[in-house]
Amino acid sequence: MERYIAVDCGKGNTKIAVYNQEKKATKTFRFPTRFSDGLFEDDAIEADTMIVEAFGHIYKVGNGAKGAADLVTSKMSEIHRICTLAGIGLCVSTKEQDQVTVVIGIPVEEFKNIEKRQEYKNYILPDGPVEIRMKMKSEGEVVTKRFEIKAKYVYAESAGVTYLDPAGSKDAMIGVIDLGNLNMNATVWDNFELDDALSFTDEMGGNLLVSELSQQISSEFSRVNEAYMLKVLVRGIEDPSMRKLIPQNPNPEIEERSKKFIDDFLLDYVRQIKRKCDAKRWSLDFMKLAFIGGTAKLLKNEIRQVFGENVTIYDEPEYVNVLGFLKRLCANKLGVVIAADAAEKTEKKA
Repeated sequence: MERYIAVDCGKGNTKIAVYNQEKKATKTFRFPTRFSDGLFEDDAIEADTMIVEAFGHIYKVGNGAKGAADLVTSKMSEIHRICTLAGIGLCVSTKEQDQVTVVIGIPVEEFKNIEKRQEYKNYILPDGPVEIRMKMKSEGEVVTKRFEIKAKYVYAESAGVTYLDPAGSKDAMIGVIDLGNLNMNATVWDNFELDDALSFTDEMGGNLLVSELSQQISSEFSRVNEAYMLKVLVRGIEDPSMRKLIPQNPNPEIEERSKKFIDDFLLDYVRQIKRKCDAKRWSLDFMKLAFIGGTAKLLKNEIRQVFGENVTIYDEPEYVNVLGFLKRLCANKLGVVIAADAAEKTEKKA
């Protein structure tokens, strides 16, 4: 069977989108970009985790693995290669050797360098038949996945927004602020072309935000580690009133003060982003503006407060790139316009 797959392997999570031609449906899923040595004998596999054998080595991949991606801009590393292949493996059949057309994303700075772009594509996606073995559950069987990468492409990260709505992007200037785990990639696209002079990258992703906030709030109250701080911010997505410290011994005064502290910190963080856009002379009052990346969900109220109500913040901003990539891929290869905005989204494995 032929498969059309897009993979956005980020520092925090690997996002996959796959188009099913028979059902005319798109499915997305993700797992943490983590890996370490693994064993198929493992009978206590954690949630969103799998055991994968590739290139003669057995890895644990996903939530239960020990090693995270290095916090550097480049993604040409073993962890990104293995997580990308694992994502493809979750999409293909165990009954036949699938023919796969794949698109992957690369940071804009590296995309602009043709040699780096080609080197990255050929490193992450091998040529010829690929065989990997996978185990997805503690009591599950080890299955063999065989596929051949029929065609492979690499697109610039942040360009996914323009592919999601090509009609709206034509003859338009669009500013895209991609808040990932490590970096903030701020790019300007004019009629689908990158405006290099206006685009920039800064280490203002979610990892730094949570780290700085946990340090500052620990100084003001008592020790709050990054894991707990992230939980506080995540529960505030649906209910902003819960974005506060909640002591085991009830203390309304700490809850109220910590909420204001967090709110003020996040608002200032977004104001810093705007100052950087102003420094690059973005025409913010006369261009479309979209925020994508998982960190955007944590800051959606502050983004609207600072940048205005007309800014676009997607319901699932972490999937924008991968869905945009897949939409362009299917349009170019199949002549099909997929309804990417109606994709089935899940955090569970395929």
